[in-house]
Amino acid sequence: MNITDQSLPLFLERWYGPPTQIAEPLSVVPSFVPAALRRWHQYANSWPDKITHANYAIPLSQLEVRDGKIEFWSENQGCWIWSTLPGEDNPPVFDMEPGVDSAWRETGEDLSTFLLHATVYEALTGAPYSLRAERLLGGQVESVIDYLSPSPFLQWRWPSPEEMLYIGTEVLVAVSPSMVDLSRDAQVSFDILVGSYAPDYLSPIRERVDFAWTAFGETESGASCSAPPPPW
Repeated sequence: MNITDQSLPLFLERWYGPPTQIAEPLSVVPSFVPAALRRWHQYANSWPDKITHANYAIPLSQLEVRDGKIEFWSENQGCWIWSTLPGEDNPPVFDMEPGVDSAWRETGEDLSTFLLHATVYEALTGAPYSLRAERLLGGQVESVIDYLSPSPFLQWRWPSPEEMLYIGTEVLVAVSPSMVDLSRDAQVSFDILVGSYAPDYLSPIRERVDFAWTAFGETESGASCSAPPPPW
């Protein structure tokens, strides 16, 4: 995995285009906030209101140290939260499902990697153009992902420890086991979400699998995947 300090800004520009405003210097930031989290907020200021959609970063002004941890990222309804350690440059990240977990659990990712992972996932869930399908069989899924690369990130426990993220030149794809099968003896099936920042790039996906896709945003045809590979 070749993630560098430049992976985050390169991905942001690749997916969202050039910054829409010059990032203002961060206002008062508590001294305990890790440098990696400061950098993420600095970059986020250049794309205001665009880079988080399903989950969100807790504002710097609201961060505090409780029981030795900083809660810095949250699922949109508070059903899952992530924390890190104060005072370090790039500390490890922990997660918890409130009401279920009795203690924080390590994610295996350091803070800078987690923030890149979260930013990529938010780009997928908030993509302006997307396709969804449920109960695809394994062969159908393979037809979608066989030209994509598996994500360089570790799998999270949220939203499902079995969900896989795949990355293409212009698309992001999440594959997870279907929540409900038709019967106990039914073949294992999968749900899939495909997202892109431009409608043309969804057409090759639809052509690969003849299935009842649900489309969000207007889709067009004629695109080719000719962009350089992702920045990692």
